[in-house]
Amino acid sequence: MSEDLLVFDVAQQRYGLRIGQVREVLPRASVTSLAGCPASLVGLLHLRGALLPVVDLRERLGLAAVSPRIGQCIVVISRDVADIGFLVDAARGLVTGESAAFSEVKRPAGGQILRRVAMASGEVVAVLDARAAIGAELEAFLPAVLTRATEAPGDVAEPRNRPEDGS
Repeated sequence: MSEDLLVFDVAQQRYGLRIGQVREVLPRASVTSLAGCPASLVGLLHLRGALLPVVDLRERLGLAAVSPRIGQCIVVISRDVADIGFLVDAARGLVTGESAAFSEVKRPAGGQILRRVAMASGEVVAVLDARAAIGAELEAFLPAVLTRATEAPGDVAEPRNRPEDGS
């Protein structure tokens, strides 16, 4: 199967996401952290009037955390619930499907993050499953955070299925 990839680095290893999933790549920016959120959620980034949850891909891959540094990027992917950003060490560029040789990875049930492996420009690129990289815990957490975050301070959310008043 041939597919174009956005290739990026995390801990000196090359990873990729299908280009059709990627909306944009941003330089690292200041994010607002949230108490009580899953460990993989770095925080929320205010981006063009919307809130973008930012996931620490190092944490999701089981790698050691690093301090923020120049060169880090946020890879924004489009999801049904909301756009989500992955914090990565550096963006490397695009690899076309014709220039990469893909190998399937046996995937056990349970959301393995690694989808397949590609050999591109003499380097191994681990292609990630974006949904699994977000993680079930964070996926379940997002609707509540994004709903609360879009309400103005002091606003009280109206119940969605409110019984009609008899008066």
